[in-house]
Amino acid sequence: MKYYIYLTIFLSLSLNIQARDKIKGAGSMTLYPLINAVGEVYNSTTGNTLPMIAATGTDKGFKLFCAGNGENYLDFISATRKIKTSEKKLCSKNGVTRIVEIPIGYDAIVLASSRNSVKYKLKLAHLFLALVAKVPLEGKIVDNYYKKWSDISRFLPDTEIKIFGPGNISGLRNSFIDLVMRKTCTEFSEYKKLYANHKKRDKICTSLRKDGHYIIEKNQKKITNKILANNNSLAILDFSALEKNLIQIKGAYISGEYPDFDSIFDMDYPLTRTSYIYIKQDHFNIIPNLAIFIKMLISEDAIGEEGYLLFKGLVPLNKKARKQMRSTILKILE
Repeated sequence: MKYYIYLTIFLSLSLNIQARDKIKGAGSMTLYPLINAVGEVYNSTTGNTLPMIAATGTDKGFKLFCAGNGENYLDFISATRKIKTSEKKLCSKNGVTRIVEIPIGYDAIVLASSRNSVKYKLKLAHLFLALVAKVPLEGKIVDNYYKKWSDISRFLPDTEIKIFGPGNISGLRNSFIDLVMRKTCTEFSEYKKLYANHKKRDKICTSLRKDGHYIIEKNQKKITNKILANNNSLAILDFSALEKNLIQIKGAYISGEYPDFDSIFDMDYPLTRTSYIYIKQDHFNIIPNLAIFIKMLISEDAIGEEGYLLFKGLVPLNKKARKQMRSTILKILE
């Protein structure tokens, strides 16, 4: 009888030890400061354990997110893009089938330079030609020969093309590839004519040059230092990085729009992108207080037009979109 009681107590304690009350998330490095700020408010307001959030980047975050359901796996991921079809398939393969998508606001990709640099007024086609490894020339596709911006257009500055940007595993780079390289490639008939195969054409159009005019730098803070040290150079950054360093750096005009709060909020700035949180709906029944954390994340106090995440670089959805999103999510949480 005593053995049975002791065994019951032991099993009960073991289950309690295994049960996870700490919320786990991962994802975008851009969104990490925002989600972490919500975690700190959650911790200080409720007294619950501070969520564990890893800044893995969007791509790696989705791999971890889609690995499986249950206490040993992530509860949510932050992302600067929508989930891909291939990632949905991976999730489904591993039993992650009930995924909740929450748009929480906007971010943007900016081309930043030193305050002392020339003023850049660029089009997406200018950026494409400045960065793609192979460019069209007289009906052919050749190695990129553009050395200065004025080589691309006489209306652009007579300065060397030098752009600092993230490496292959960065969600920021992937978003840039989608919004600039992949999108703009269709404007040049040579690529479609010479590369009928879609996969081959996509590879050509999204391959960045490696001749010293595009320089990889993984850390955004280091990238900012690079453009301060190299006058008239540009850097691919997220909007929050520009906002934090307005005294030292400025954004380039893209298609006539300057990257500021209003142009991003109105979605006029062409490199605006939506920020998302993806959650496993099954985990609301597995992880205590996950629903409380999500409610705090989508609250007006956090993502409203006067929310504290604005100071972290988030540009909010408009009032109607926020209301509609919140209504949808709260119904799921009921």
